Amino acid sequence: MKFAAAGLVVLVLLSAGCKGGEEATKATPTLSAQVSPTVLPSPTVSPSPTVKGLFTDPRPTVPNATRSLGEKPAGFPPWDRSSTMVYDVVDGVEMNLGTGSLGNFSPDSTRMVWLAGPDPIHGGEAWMIDLSTNEKRSLGPGRFAAFIDNGRVGIVLPGSNNSEILDLRSGQREPVARIPSAQPTDTVVTPDGYELRKESRSDYPFLENAFVLSDPRTGRLLLEFEAYQVFPAGPRSLVVAMPPVLSGPPDSLGYQRGTVNIFIVDIAAGRAEFVATSAYTPPAWKLAADTAYVLWTDDFCGQPPGKTRLYDRRAGTITELNASLWATFTPDGLIASGAFGARELIDPATLQYTAVIGKAGDVSWSPDYRYASVGIWGGHGGQCG
Repeated sequence: MKFAAAGLVVLVLLSAGCKGGEEATKATPTLSAQVSPTVLPSPTVSPSPTVKGLFTDPRPTVPNATRSLGEKPAGFPPWDRSSTMVYDVVDGVEMNLGTGSLGNFSPDSTRMVWLAGPDPIHGGEAWMIDLSTNEKRSLGPGRFAAFIDNGRVGIVLPGSNNSEILDLRSGQREPVARIPSAQPTDTVVTPDGYELRKESRSDYPFLENAFVLSDPRTGRLLLEFEAYQVFPAGPRSLVVAMPPVLSGPPDSLGYQRGTVNIFIVDIAAGRAEFVATSAYTPPAWKLAADTAYVLWTDDFCGQPPGKTRLYDRRAGTITELNASLWATFTPDGLIASGAFGARELIDPATLQYTAVIGKAGDVSWSPDYRYASVGIWGGHGGQCG
């Protein structure tokens, strides 16, 4: 917020009778007869930064090509439905840690924690493994364990909701009401270190939200606009899906179809580049992006499922895949596909599989996508309701 200050004359009157700052503050200042006070204009607030070039009107989009994924390799053997497994997809090595839970990886991808025991959801022993040396360390009893950061693990104790934070270096335990890493958040950090915050602006199914991009280092507001979905798309850019334009009557489940426009937004310029208009078919419309590609699936839950389309940001071309993927991108630019954690890694340039996890339930991954884990896990809902 900037205020005009030109022409402001501030006179500081010094009084020999002032004994201190408090008395000086209470003194009534007088203006010299030779100087007239300047009347300041009312402060003005600059409008919030907006994104130029966004629109919702559909523009028919035809893919430039249609391709199929390569032949799927055998991959790792199917999960035995009880063991905690760790898969190294770089070296093609698997490790069975015995009966236990799905693993949780450290932010630096070097370690994993899990709960050992036949019923880990209700209680077992928390363990940590160093993924480079296979050295294991017991962390005591628990029914949930997850990394908060590289130096601390949050543990929920068996038979209660009592929780504690374990400092891995000192061994000290701090009782807490809730484990921070277990709490959902509507704020994500972009590769540039900006904070992207979402605020819901509509009732379920939350098709219109307010998004605010700010720099926490300076407190500066960078962008503020309304959209359906927004995600980081590599340095200096965002991928934006505008609120769907709905048409026609709701189906038997109350869902209404429509279209949704996709854009790439240049953060510095505050300008949007149109990518495509996609069909919008609830309840599961998927969007992802990185520095090279934008990926979306218009009807993941359809019968038959809708198609996935891949936009090449360099070439400006769209490829329709003969596949329906619930996917995101890994830090190395691979497509990570799977509704409850990726079971397949796919090269977007060649559309060949680079890793396949055998049939399993939920799958967790290290942040660098070198290691994957499967194990016993609690139930949850799905993308298709």
